[in-house]
Amino acid sequence: MSEPVDPMPSPLSDWVLAWSGRYDRSYDAPIERLASASELGLEETKAVYRWKLRRLWPERASRLVDGWVDEDVRRLTSRAAQCNDEMAACRLLQMLPGAGPAVASALLMAMNPRRYTVMDKRSLKSLHALGFWPDEYGRAASTWFYPDYLSVCRELCAQLGDPVPAAYRTLRTLDRALFKAKGRWPMLPHE
Repeated sequence: MSEPVDPMPSPLSDWVLAWSGRYDRSYDAPIERLASASELGLEETKAVYRWKLRRLWPERASRLVDGWVDEDVRRLTSRAAQCNDEMAACRLLQMLPGAGPAVASALLMAMNPRRYTVMDKRSLKSLHALGFWPDEYGRAASTWFYPDYLSVCRELCAQLGDPVPAAYRTLRTLDRALFKAKGRWPMLPHE
């Protein structure tokens, strides 16, 4: 990865501000209280499943976790939260039923949005359109490429400048833009 540059106005900053602004932040309400959690219990884990899989099959996914004991879920999520290896943290959480790389990355982001972000098809499509995700990495969330994904996202956040307010130059803001844009670059959303 290249050296971080001083934040400056750019088409990328305009794009991130415009697309992240289209994200309905009330959608994040069920998971915002989990930020800085050292572990997640069964109910919190189900909340993240429902949040991440809302448009797919959230209730079925959260029922998959029902057979787990709260203490076991807490032990597993605590271990992932303490893990210094990003790939290993993502892989640990995939021990939960129905948790692939996208759900595992959502669980990590819910516990620590300053360190982690969500890796899914929509965000990968946007990164590829921006020229930051090579073809050989594919378009599906992957535990193998999760550390690379985080590195690219962190580098992009470091490059954001005006008009993005400094307080919003975060992984979460970038994730919201990547998600909402669904690969549309350089197109800005219509008002």
